[in-house]
Amino acid sequence: MTDIDLKIEHFVRAQVESTFPGHAIVGEEYGRADDLGDYVWYIDSIDGSINCAHNLPWSCFSISLTKSGIPIVGVVATSYDASWLSTYHVTGSEDIDSPDIDTTTG
Repeated sequence: MTDIDLKIEHFVRAQVESTFPGHAIVGEEYGRADDLGDYVWYIDSIDGSINCAHNLPWSCFSISLTKSGIPIVGVVATSYDASWLSTYHVTGSEDIDSPDIDTTTG
């Protein structure tokens, strides 16, 4: 773990808490809330901390959201080449080309 890991996770937690109050957060650096509830965000601020600390381009940022244990969305991104991967879970009548995933309501 580095100071950068802690700062990134702290920043992301603050953004999630202000945007989605009531959602729980599980982070690699700061752990998890006591009550996870329906919506849970999972954060790995830097996967490959040692590589990042040594300025090696093999690390990434990961975040995902689950509802009742079912993954809704996940993103893995790297700043070295500005690449990212994402996925989301589609159910019911949602259109895969223009998903409307409302994470603010239960």
